[in-house]
Amino acid sequence: MDEKSPMLPQPATSGCNCRDEYRKEKRRNWKRKVLVILFSLFFWFGFAAPALKHSANFIQSHFNSGCQNRSLIPWKGKSSFEINPHDFSGLYVAQNGSITQGHVEIFRESNDEIAHVDVDISMSDHHLQDQIEIVLNDNNGLYTVDIRTPRRLHDECIRVDITISLPKSHNFDNFKVSTVNSAITAEADIAVKDTIELHTVNGAIRLATVKAETLKLVTVNGATHVQLFEGKTSNITGTNGSVHAALDAQVVDTIASNGAVQVDLLSHEVKANIKTVNGAIHVKTSGEFEGAFKLKSLSGRLEVTASESKKLHIEKASRREVQGYYGDSNGNSQVNAETVNGKVVLQID
Repeated sequence: MDEKSPMLPQPATSGCNCRDEYRKEKRRNWKRKVLVILFSLFFWFGFAAPALKHSANFIQSHFNSGCQNRSLIPWKGKSSFEINPHDFSGLYVAQNGSITQGHVEIFRESNDEIAHVDVDISMSDHHLQDQIEIVLNDNNGLYTVDIRTPRRLHDECIRVDITISLPKSHNFDNFKVSTVNSAITAEADIAVKDTIELHTVNGAIRLATVKAETLKLVTVNGATHVQLFEGKTSNITGTNGSVHAALDAQVVDTIASNGAVQVDLLSHEVKANIKTVNGAIHVKTSGEFEGAFKLKSLSGRLEVTASESKKLHIEKASRREVQGYYGDSNGNSQVNAETVNGKVVLQID
């Protein structure tokens, strides 16, 4: 009888036991999570939050105050220098170390054949006097003014303002400035024969008319604005800041992140590569532009407008990419514009 008995399912009580064990395990896990949360809250309110609050208050007050509302002491070292472009092919002004804030101003002196570099250094504490120096160096025709400050500042304050006067009668072959926590401005026209290179961190770059074969600009945490560049090659890199430039150049590379980009391409023959992340791109070319273009965006509108619509040819159009050409498909110009989050507009006018 037992051999012919049908196979029966397990008793229902075994299933209930499994569910009971499962419920018990869930309760144990829930209790563990509650304990972890309570411990985390205790740690946060008891230790982490006060420490972070103290740090945040210190950083905020330090950032807000800077060198303002503080009695500053002038640096006692030599701070004015003259450089003859006839003797040196290049000028490099560098600020190395930590400063609280500063400014670099560049202009051209019409009545002088000599370049002048004036460095105005002020500080909050006397003990910083011996920790600051300006080192001059002449290496293969490159004259370097190296402003050195302490690598780290605590509650101290150092302000460095640099004024650079370039002669109009004779240009350097190369001119370079590198600084931190400082804006770089040139309200008047500046020119060199070969390369102008400007670098700053935590500061903007604002230039009027710049004439050179090559322009190199690098900013971190600051906007870049170029009223007009006349030359061959433009290379602009910006991080956490917008870029706005009018460029009469044959080769244009503009790469930004976390900032909008607006570029006016003034040369009718140009190879332009423009990229950003988390920002829109607006590119305007002259009506004489002839060549191919490619626009890409992961999440943003793509738009091409032209003054003569009959010369505009769209070869590929999708939500993320637009390709085509204007005028002659074999023209000498090309524009590539790409962003991740933002619209891309190409205006041919």
